[in-house]
Amino acid sequence: MSYCRECGCVLSDASSSICETLSPKPMWRFLRWAPTAIALWMFGLIFAFLSIANIWLAILAFQGSIHDPSIGDSKRMAQVLLRGALENGVIALLCISSWCLMRRQTRNHLLVGAGAVMFALFITSMRWMYWEIRGTNTLSWIEPVLVWPCLIYAIVYAYHESKSFAIAVPPDQSPPLRDS
Repeated sequence: MSYCRECGCVLSDASSSICETLSPKPMWRFLRWAPTAIALWMFGLIFAFLSIANIWLAILAFQGSIHDPSIGDSKRMAQVLLRGALENGVIALLCISSWCLMRRQTRNHLLVGAGAVMFALFITSMRWMYWEIRGTNTLSWIEPVLVWPCLIYAIVYAYHESKSFAIAVPPDQSPPLRDS
């Protein structure tokens, strides 16, 4: 087993003497922080706006101004809109909080941020499937085409970047043993 001569971490490749965390990164990579940050902020703001719009529409539905025959009476319509406002608010909160976590660029923050994005993806996909089964999903192509790929990109980015952190082991100690 060989160790890095700069930081003391375990080297994956015995032919090199410096670990990959200190070696220069390639100039172009597919997974970058900027598109991830833009996507998380963009969806955070979009879902926050949709949450506010759902609350406004729920108020109109309580007043009886909005009626949808596929949902039923205006009270049921207001309940559906308020539930949508809650879901959109949670998704917005998850996207923005995952951005706050991932920008620290440490292994744990990246993984917890990816978990938050996974939960947001779970909420959007379950909501999409619910409305698809009911048969009332208008513009059903928007979430699978525009939202899900960006959220999956953020998850893959966080997972990939978290794997790039090597566990530092001083040269005078043996590396920790893994449980099989």
